[in-house]
Parts: sequence; C-alpha cells; structure tokens
Amino acid sequence: MICSPTCRFPQIEHSSLSYAFSLYKLSEDKAAKILAETCTAMPEKAASNQKLLFFGDHILKSAEARAKLQPIRDMLTESYRDDGIDGDLILEKSQKAMGEAAYTTAITSAGKKQSKLTPGWEVLGLDKETATRIFDKERETGFISSKEAKYGRASAKYDKLGRRIDKDGEIVDDNGVEDDGSDDGPVSNVQECSKCGFTLFVAEGRSHKFFGSGFTCPECGATKEKFVGRNAGED
Repeated sequence: MICSPTCRFPQIEHSSLSYAFSLYKLSEDKAAKILAETCTAMPEKAASNQKLLFFGDHILKSAEARAKLQPIRDMLTESYRDDGIDGDLILEKSQKAMGEAAYTTAITSAGKKQSKLTPGWEVLGLDKETATRIFDKERETGFISSKEAKYGRASAKYDKLGRRIDKDGEIVDDNGVEDDGSDDGPVSNVQECSKCGFTLFVAEGRSHKFFGSGFTCPECGATKEKFVGRNAGED
C-alpha cells in the first residue's frame, strides 16, 4: 500500500498525491495506473506530466509500481524526439533539475540556523555530493529563499503612469509607457499578489487580457482573486 497520510516529502507537509492515494486506499499498482492514465490523457501538458512523473517516481515504493509509469516516460521522450531532440537525455535532465530545485527549497525552508546537511536529499534521488554542493551554496547566501531575495528589499515605487521610479523620482523602468504631457490620471495600474508580492502592470480597460479565467500568479500559483490594486507611487 501507499505510505500513510503522515509520510513526509520535502516541501510538502503531507504529500498531496500520497495523501490522496492513502485516503482512497489505493494500492501502489492502482496509483501508478491512475498517474499513467492521467498523463497520457493530456499529452499537451508536458510540464504537468513531468511533475507527476517525478512525484510518482519518489512516492511509489515498489519497482513494479514505478515501472507502470513507463507510458509517461515514453510519451514525454517521444514528444521531444518530434522536435529532433534526444528525449531520454532531456527527460533525465529535467527530472534531476526538479529534484535539485525541490532540495533547494527544502534547505531554505528549514531555517537559517543549520549546521549540517538538510534531510531529504535521498528521497529526491540526489547523491550526497550533489546535496552537499547545493547545501553549501545556500549556506553561502545565508539560506535566503528566492522570494526573500526578490521581495525582501524595499517595495518599488511607481509614478502616475505606472512607470517604476527610484527614491529620487527618476524613472527606472518606463514599461513602454510614454508621457504625452496630459494630466488625465494614470493609464495603468499596479496589481500585486497578496500572497507573494508579485506585481503586474495592467493598462486600464485591459484587465480581462491579463486576468483570464485560468490566470494564476507566475510566482506562487495563486488565483487572480489574490491580486489587489495598488496606488501608483505607493510603497
């Protein structure tokens, strides 16, 4: 059977897939079959399928169950070959990159007072040498997460036209907006994700283009309801 609902997976307190499989009392073979059927039913979703393959490879314990994920691998590698690329190599590199990215997040999530290798690298399929390299790199930067690095500094300021300005009011990034000398108020507004702080400039009357029904935050995946307007020039 799949590991219990309390099994730990780096970055995920209760692995969503593992928990779902346990909740419905699915055997590993059945879980693997569901993953394979889900992925092959949406061949155009390469990124999602790669993630499901990664999770399946690391959640399923038996070699027999993991072997049932082969249709996903075949579909992904074949899609790359259609573009004249070595599909097996690309898939191997992408799966390795996912493991390294997951371990990087696990390290920064474990806090800044770490003195030894953060647990979880074995589960992610990394060798100790790779894990040590990633850990040492994060330690050198003070275990600062990518979001801290991006949003930890002072919030940017914007003029009435939605152009980013520095503390002295000089334009840093005009975002393609030119000042025509009129004083009709802002022609764009700043929309900020209330969950992670990601910002977007949206021209008036064009919100529908940026915030379609399937829109999610490029940084954290939050839905469009999490975006709030910010006044131009506001910290």
